[in-house]
Amino acid sequence: MREAIMAEFSGGLNSGVEEGARPFFRELSRIIGFTDSSTVWWSALVLVCIVLLIPFSLVAVPPIDDYPNHLARMFVEAFGARDQYLSKMYAVHWRIVPNLAIDAVLPMLMRFLPINIAGRMMLALSLLLPFLGVVTYNYVAFRRRSAWPLAASLIAYNTLFLMGFMNYLIGLGAALFAASGWVAWRQRHVLLTTAFMSVAATLIFFIHIFGLLFLAALIGGWELDWVLRSGGGVVAMLRRAAWSIGIGAAVFFPSAVLYMLSPLSQHSDRMVWNGLWAKLPGMFVLFLGYDDVVGRLVGVLFFVFIYICDRQRLYRSAPGTMISLLVIFVAYMVCPADYEAAFIDVRFPIMLGLVLFAGFAPVRSPNLASAAVAAAFSLILVVRVGTIADVWYHHNRDLAELRYTLDPVPPGSRVLIVAVQPSDNPAYWRNVPRGRLIPGFSRIDYNLPGLLITEHRGFWPLLFSAVGKQPIVVLPPYRRISLPEGVLPDYHLLQHPIPYPGPAVAPYLWRWRSNFDYVLVLDAGGADWGAGFLPGKLAPLRRTDAGALFRVLPLKIDPGAPGAGGHR
Repeated sequence: MREAIMAEFSGGLNSGVEEGARPFFRELSRIIGFTDSSTVWWSALVLVCIVLLIPFSLVAVPPIDDYPNHLARMFVEAFGARDQYLSKMYAVHWRIVPNLAIDAVLPMLMRFLPINIAGRMMLALSLLLPFLGVVTYNYVAFRRRSAWPLAASLIAYNTLFLMGFMNYLIGLGAALFAASGWVAWRQRHVLLTTAFMSVAATLIFFIHIFGLLFLAALIGGWELDWVLRSGGGVVAMLRRAAWSIGIGAAVFFPSAVLYMLSPLSQHSDRMVWNGLWAKLPGMFVLFLGYDDVVGRLVGVLFFVFIYICDRQRLYRSAPGTMISLLVIFVAYMVCPADYEAAFIDVRFPIMLGLVLFAGFAPVRSPNLASAAVAAAFSLILVVRVGTIADVWYHHNRDLAELRYTLDPVPPGSRVLIVAVQPSDNPAYWRNVPRGRLIPGFSRIDYNLPGLLITEHRGFWPLLFSAVGKQPIVVLPPYRRISLPEGVLPDYHLLQHPIPYPGPAVAPYLWRWRSNFDYVLVLDAGGADWGAGFLPGKLAPLRRTDAGALFRVLPLKIDPGAPGAGGHR
């Protein structure tokens, strides 16, 4: 009897709680977008965008790896030709390069806006454009608004965004918008759509080559799905396949010609492959950020959620979505990790994530579960953006320290940058500010010395100037002490004789005392140099945790000494 009474009481209590919670979750469901109300949906979209942009208001130069280097290059493109120092170091040389989005826009913005504001505007575009492309594609594919594409905001601050792959992300966003036009108009206006898409594909080629590949995967998946589903027998299917191949060739033929004319078409021996087991952790680039544990936890929860939705058939997919996912996944599995550029293969998981949000829609009507899921996604978004905002705000300390350290550098100076590596001092690197690395993936402060160009008009060896990637060249005699791309050498290398032509990682180290005016040791708080660093060769000027600056002392050469000439 007692058990029966308790069971009845418990059941009544649970029922009462559920009945009391139902209006709350119903209202929450209405607010976050499980409705066709355009006002509510648009309000939610604007709110999500505002939340994503909050960190940009907290720091002038965000802790994003390639970004300071890109900003320095844009500064040279905007003002270098008229600057008495930079004009002797660099020149702009336009060519067919599928990596030009920010180069075409940002220098123009810099002429009207402060460079750090213009730079953050372009950086914000690379953050928002893929997200807005997902929202647009999802609406065009399903002809209704839902909260699911808004959840793509969870992967906006992905690893490659924090690495500074701006053109790549802008290219993916542009591809989603172009593919939306294909889905909307292809059946009704095939010739006009093909002509429009040919122009769009050509523009996307110049934005970034991976944007073009993404567009091909989206359009190709849609076309193959149309060929297979339209029926009519084998002959009709072959006719449709020939038609699809023809219009596909028309869309991508101009881009193919441009590729053959570009430096990228040349064979490269630079290729690195990772094993298949290394591909699984690569899927977490959708979520990895400054906090490794939180990123992986969010990733696991997300993939479990996708698995449950698949098992319960809680979704429907847009035409061609499954084919596009399969093509992108296979490309990820077979792609090298490094070919002409770094982190090639991990660019494909970003595409997979965008397709997951763009090409699927929930099928269940609003209920407690859907509202709870939406609430959980909203909470995760707030936590993720809050974490980013905290890191960016505290990055101001690193910026202030580095600016203070570099303050004595006069315009036109040649500055050699070396660094304290994680292997030099593991204990130090376990406790560095979070804005200096992505745990388990990469350190992201390598390019912060780009401030030398934007704020001191000085020279440093690693400004991005690769022939097939950037429209800029280093002029003689600076060319022989530069690399078009690379990593910072270990500061210990300066303590030993440098053989010709120098270490593979930095051949410009040979005769470094003759070629450079200053030496900056990045992350100097982890250096171990006792009473001093190369006394008699370097004069200490300033030192902070973020960096230490030394002036290179003049060489004292004994003309009668063997090997005189100063190659250290």
